[in-house]
Amino acid sequence: MIKKLLVLVFTIHFAFAIQITVSPDKDNNVSVSTIERDALKDFVYKTMNFELTDEGAYKVVRDNRILANEFLKQKKLTDFDKARLRVEAELYLSTRFVKDLQKSIKIPEKVLYSYYLDHKDEFKKEGQVDTVAFFFKSPEEAIAFYNQVKSKDLDFAMNLAKKFNNEKVIVKEYGTRSLKTIKKPLKKFLEDPSNLHKFLPPFIYEPNFATIFYVRSYQPGKGYYSFDKVKKKIEKKLYDRTFLKKRQEILKKYGVNEAN
Repeated sequence: MIKKLLVLVFTIHFAFAIQITVSPDKDNNVSVSTIERDALKDFVYKTMNFELTDEGAYKVVRDNRILANEFLKQKKLTDFDKARLRVEAELYLSTRFVKDLQKSIKIPEKVLYSYYLDHKDEFKKEGQVDTVAFFFKSPEEAIAFYNQVKSKDLDFAMNLAKKFNNEKVIVKEYGTRSLKTIKKPLKKFLEDPSNLHKFLPPFIYEPNFATIFYVRSYQPGKGYYSFDKVKKKIEKKLYDRTFLKKRQEILKKYGVNEAN
């Protein structure tokens, strides 16, 4: 039975690096344990999203073990090989530790509710807006179109779009949607009541693409989302914050500042 093959011996030296010792075994009686088979199945599933059968996993572990053992008998590990094994082992151990740390974090519901009351403005209901967008292949076309429609109504613009510059303009009617789904700077213009029933100046996102928006309707947000509606969001925020704090505390013990 191969007892020493790819045995990783972990120690911590003064530079905090894991030291790995790998040595071949002279015994050619290959044996694969159930836990080793299951470990490979877990690795393949999590890294490749592929599920091995028990028999398939057993064969892969066995064959890899034989080939790895033969490599160590014929060749010497380079410094790069050792560094690669070390960082892979450190990645696995740090990932395991992070998962265990995450599982240990429990946030009481009263803490979540207290956050909700103290940060009510974060849970204000967003306004609703209905827009129509006109897409152009160049900023120049968008500007020319805007100059013709800025003082007109939507029907005029829709008709013009069908024959503008002998090329049909792409038009998209978005319908009513939450302002939460819209990114700045467009959001800032849409939530301005003075822009209702108006065409916004062209938005130029890149050299060969520009858009004009018409604000068909706008309803400002009223009231707040209930605690039950946003509880999961609060929990995630406090969970992430607590995890980062614990992570920083651990790194700080080794003189590591995450800002560096």
